[in-house]
Amino acid sequence: MIKHLKGSIFRNLLLYSLVCSHFIIQLGRDESIFEFLTSPWYYLDMGYTVAINLMLWSYIYVVFIGTQEKYPIQTALIPGLIRQFCLSLLLPVLLVILIAWGYKRWVWEENIQESGFFLYEFYFVVVLILLFNLFLYTRALWQQLQQGQVHTPPVLIGDNNSLRESIVEEQPEAEPQTLLVASGEKVVVLNLSDIALCQLEQSTVFIHTMEGKHYRYSGTLEKLEKLLPPAQFYRLNRQHIVKHDNCLHYVVQRSGKIELSVKHGTAEPLIISQKRAGDFKIWIRKTLTSA
Repeated sequence: MIKHLKGSIFRNLLLYSLVCSHFIIQLGRDESIFEFLTSPWYYLDMGYTVAINLMLWSYIYVVFIGTQEKYPIQTALIPGLIRQFCLSLLLPVLLVILIAWGYKRWVWEENIQESGFFLYEFYFVVVLILLFNLFLYTRALWQQLQQGQVHTPPVLIGDNNSLRESIVEEQPEAEPQTLLVASGEKVVVLNLSDIALCQLEQSTVFIHTMEGKHYRYSGTLEKLEKLLPPAQFYRLNRQHIVKHDNCLHYVVQRSGKIELSVKHGTAEPLIISQKRAGDFKIWIRKTLTSA
């Protein structure tokens, strides 16, 4: 959890908590801002409320990051929304009620039903939780759109005065050398040559590098297979694509299947079916010959 809340993320959550806490405390009160700032109870309330808000927003943010890693927006929007609704809306609302009840009872010695909490603060906090979740999803969708943008090169037209038809010769598209992947909130440009293993887990594609790092890819394994050069990468099964430099050794089973051990990505052997075993042996020999 802490690794997701470093740097500017934590500062933004803290600032959001301070602003929300002030408005929550001010709800239903007639005091001026000067009277608030000169009252000791205001700072006591602010301390407790900021701590509660910071924990609440940090929890929602971490749940959102975990949801995106397990159910990416592009490939599993509905399951992700259901998980986010349960863990980042219903559960926080229940936690807010429980924390407010304890705070009113043990700090201010009040009955929560007689304190005006359900008349003012409760609905305001629910709206804040909804807006925070909406902001996180809106920003994630915007980042997905940015990753999927295609820039069309300008068409140069002759500089003579007469109107003429411009003929643009089609140029063969260069093979991509890089790939956009995600690491938490960061979008990383990854060289294809750095990829060691591509792995499909619960509709999400994870990429492991030769340096031991791992990233999340928003596309499908089939799309990724088309981008990778077949001389260096091989589709082992429905879940894995491996680079030849990442292959450590393999064992042929009696059934004809192959168990392949790799250097990076997983400690478990990768299974190659009997149907693909022969093709894999040809591919691995060719890579060794070309190397």
